[in-house]
Amino acid sequence: MSQIEVNTELNLKLSKAAKEVIKSILEGEKKYGELWFGSESGRNKAYEELKRKLPEGLYVIKQKKAWDEKENREYFVISISARRSTKSEVPVIKTQEVSKPEYKESEEYKKLARYFGSTIAGAIVKYSEQYHIDPFVLASIMVAENSAKGSKEEIEIIGRRLKKNPNYYNERTAGEGEKASRGLMQITEPTYETIKMLLGDKKTSYKDVINNPELSIKYAAKYVSYLMKIGEESSIEKIAAAYNAGPNSKYIPKEYIEKVKNAYKILTQ
Repeated sequence: MSQIEVNTELNLKLSKAAKEVIKSILEGEKKYGELWFGSESGRNKAYEELKRKLPEGLYVIKQKKAWDEKENREYFVISISARRSTKSEVPVIKTQEVSKPEYKESEEYKKLARYFGSTIAGAIVKYSEQYHIDPFVLASIMVAENSAKGSKEEIEIIGRRLKKNPNYYNERTAGEGEKASRGLMQITEPTYETIKMLLGDKKTSYKDVINNPELSIKYAAKYVSYLMKIGEESSIEKIAAAYNAGPNSKYIPKEYIEKVKNAYKILTQ
């Protein structure tokens, strides 16, 4: 971080964004602000300096660490207030200041994140837990929908693409007309309508689902849960067949089932 004069009285080692936060409080534009640091030592050093140099009327509080969902990392927070306050009185920015999700400590998440990155792995484990399904089955279906054999090499290719860009498969379309499947989880429009009804979701459009990998995974997870319930069967073969061909189809997609099983074996190792 470069040295920036916050005002004529302060000379702190803070970022430009941090300077603006303090300036806005000093000028009365707002009564409260936050400074986020990438390390605890950096936060603590700034906290001690601010305690000494902040002008009268401003108060600094050392907050607990916070978790940023978008960046998938921890930050260490200092709050600055225009009045003396306790930690319990400090406003919480709910969209950012949340605890690290428990599923990100799971072995399932760690294994899947190694292949697909935190965004995709997080969505798979999160919605698998929510709808009580095996996250590796869901991940294996994702692989099968975007590969020829579900091989380790194909999984690694898919993973590299998704790590670099979680939206990589948004535009992928297979088939035509009503039977066309789209997006990361290759959901057809009739299947989307079924899942939408199951979820009671009146706001999310088909376009939303196929253009958002997290929504695509959420809808696929709910669908797998539904298939398990109506079929009273939790075997990977039956789930894969129903996901690919439909719950009432007599057709057995043997090659697709093998892809799912291959991927499952690799991902769970």
